[in-house]
Amino acid sequence: MKLLLHIGTEKTATTTIQGALFENRELLRDNGFHFLQCAGSRNNIKIPYYCVNDDKYDDYLRNQGILNINDKEKFKIRFKKKLNHEIERIPRNISTVIISSEHFHSRTNTAEEIQKVRNLLSEYFSEIRIICYLREQSSTCESLFSTAIKCGETKSLQEIIEDCTPANIYYNYYNMLSNWSNAFGLDNLSVRIFDRSSLINENIVDDFFHQIDFERRANLVINKNLNESITPFGQSLGRAINIAFPKYHNNGLVNSTRRKLMGIVSRECKGKGEKISNENYEKIYDSFSESNKALNEKFFGRSGNCFEHRPIKIQDQHTDNQLNDDNLKTLVSVFSVLSGQNFGLLGEYADLFRDTALEVQYIDIEKAYKLMELAQTIRPNGPLINKKLTEYKIKIKK
Repeated sequence: MKLLLHIGTEKTATTTIQGALFENRELLRDNGFHFLQCAGSRNNIKIPYYCVNDDKYDDYLRNQGILNINDKEKFKIRFKKKLNHEIERIPRNISTVIISSEHFHSRTNTAEEIQKVRNLLSEYFSEIRIICYLREQSSTCESLFSTAIKCGETKSLQEIIEDCTPANIYYNYYNMLSNWSNAFGLDNLSVRIFDRSSLINENIVDDFFHQIDFERRANLVINKNLNESITPFGQSLGRAINIAFPKYHNNGLVNSTRRKLMGIVSRECKGKGEKISNENYEKIYDSFSESNKALNEKFFGRSGNCFEHRPIKIQDQHTDNQLNDDNLKTLVSVFSVLSGQNFGLLGEYADLFRDTALEVQYIDIEKAYKLMELAQTIRPNGPLINKKLTEYKIKIKK
């Protein structure tokens, strides 16, 4: 049986592809394809986590109650049974199985881990083909920022950018894909550039289903299922929420208040996020020039950089971070959640409004003043809050 293994990368509309695979499971089965379900109904996340090195732990494992090596071994045993069960019951008319997870890119990226992936999957499949989409590194950084904030990140975009170096295998696609080609063979990798002009019909779903040789693309049911970005205001507010309300309490439990607040931000602040500066774009593009040229030669058989050089236009660098009426409604929604909480925790809520004010003070001083006033009502003796209120008053009077 053949396996089509879609490994991402992250921020290349993988969620949209997985949504299309899930929504069209019956159509796929009728045409000889089976989208694996036991590893996760949409994102087959359990397979990369089955193969991560023993010393790796993150939020996903923590949320699953997997905190040590014994927990990992139990998880592996349970999952292997489920995998055996599903594959044994695949109908005879199925010739091809599809597995998809961007976590193959972000979690199982060492040579040792990728070899574990091969060892696991080769037990079931005689032929394995890898499908991967690549997005220019600075664009990946920019898109990653919103997702990171939704997941609890407190770093600024600039701090995210500082991690974007050739030494980081997450962004060094040449090193990453070389590990995959060493394990599975160069001829078994199908690598695509995630750029509208490079995709079939300028559409990621059409392109993916073309890559897997699915003939009935016109019959696909496509529901919009995107991991959408949030506006610069939403990013600022989200970072402030993450600072004031860490993802986990000290006892290890998920902070439900943060989850509720971030749900509001994700829902009400959809839109294009903060833009990377042209200076940072050029710096990143140049730093990856050598590895991207090697990537182009090895995986595409072409010379030069595999990503087109596209300096950012001045008008595209502007990001609207104004605290407008819609954003104020979001703040009202956020405050309504906070007002229903135990008022003994209001000291933490002061951090939320204080940090949001600091984020927007250079954009809209009057709105920053109103936010800092909210913080002062909660923490009247806060030295930074009172200092900033004094500064804002002087600037507003001018």
